[in-house]
Amino acid sequence: MKDNEQKFIANLDADFLEPNSIQLGSPEVGEFIYQCIAEKIEREPVMPTMSETAGQAPREIYAAGEQVVHPLGPVRHDDQGKHPTFVDRIRAMRRWVQAAAVTLIILAAGSFFWLQRSSKQVMVQEHPITDIAPGYNKAILTLSDGSTKTLDATGKQVIQQGQTAVSQNGKSLQYNVQGNTAPVSYNTLTTPRGGQFQVQLPDGTKVWLNAVSSIRFPTVFHGAERYVEITGEVYLEVARNKDMPFRVKVNGHTEVLVLGTSFNINAYRDEQTIKTTLLEGLVRVRSGVDSLQLRPGHQIQTHWSGGINKALAIQDMDDVIAWKNGFFSFNNAGLEEVARQLQRWYGIDIKFEGPVPEKIFRGQLDRGVKLSAVLSWLTELGVKNRLDGNVLIISNK
Repeated sequence: MKDNEQKFIANLDADFLEPNSIQLGSPEVGEFIYQCIAEKIEREPVMPTMSETAGQAPREIYAAGEQVVHPLGPVRHDDQGKHPTFVDRIRAMRRWVQAAAVTLIILAAGSFFWLQRSSKQVMVQEHPITDIAPGYNKAILTLSDGSTKTLDATGKQVIQQGQTAVSQNGKSLQYNVQGNTAPVSYNTLTTPRGGQFQVQLPDGTKVWLNAVSSIRFPTVFHGAERYVEITGEVYLEVARNKDMPFRVKVNGHTEVLVLGTSFNINAYRDEQTIKTTLLEGLVRVRSGVDSLQLRPGHQIQTHWSGGINKALAIQDMDDVIAWKNGFFSFNNAGLEEVARQLQRWYGIDIKFEGPVPEKIFRGQLDRGVKLSAVLSWLTELGVKNRLDGNVLIISNK
């Protein structure tokens, strides 16, 4: 960062930049900047409006509590509603320097802008840079005989296994059973680092796999229950069948019993606990000697060694399945948690030099951007980093 930019930051009030709490797309900062710019323009209209520069009507930006802040910001008026008050002008002059400083920093940072999506602030970068690309739809299908098929979003094929036909249509697989006497055999779908994929099981259950995840399942469901095994992070929409419950085995200690429902399981080995989150329906989580029924909108965390750690209500379910919808979602996440998500999705290794910086992150980030956009974002938030080949080095120096 240039010396001038450092001086700008050093002179900003603490209300704008808190060292240990970073709000992505902070509505308070956004409203302040736009309001000050609007007041300055009213006195000295030398800056073109956003609609003039973009060639289209300005969009509204939604702040916290669904309060609408217009692109040029609200200008406060006196009781007669005719002109800004004298106090308003003095305050605007005092704050204009701060607003200009923030604006210059934003301009110096590159072509970043914020988009509103489902009331979430999302950051993307427009200028193309040759660097590490984000993850994409790819997986490996291991058949019952041990042979493998490499899958990607461009593939279209039909794989016949006895009376079961496996159809690939780009980013997803679909299993169709052709008869009631098909023998049971098992397939495994695995995503590598930087991969994701979808599969529809023989019973119609839909499964989404995040990066570094897998699901093992039969090519046909027979008997009293439907049984699958998963690793990593998987979202399932289970087809209803009251006569054949659905059972998910996570490890040797944790199982999820289902009749028909939508839920997410996060079972990465580098996370402290296994998290099962229910969106709708009804499930029962068993771990060791513990068993607990889960209600929609709640999450159960279980220990890897067995036993339920805690159950809690989830305020925003969109955060849990943001990965399925193409976003990273950080809700009071520490830097190590952010790093683990980046490592899986971009297929990189991450190394910390010195103590891990104490930063807290909130907000959503598009998983479709290249790694350079993420590194620029980290730099602007005060996280020193550099890329050495396939290793991202984060420093506290």
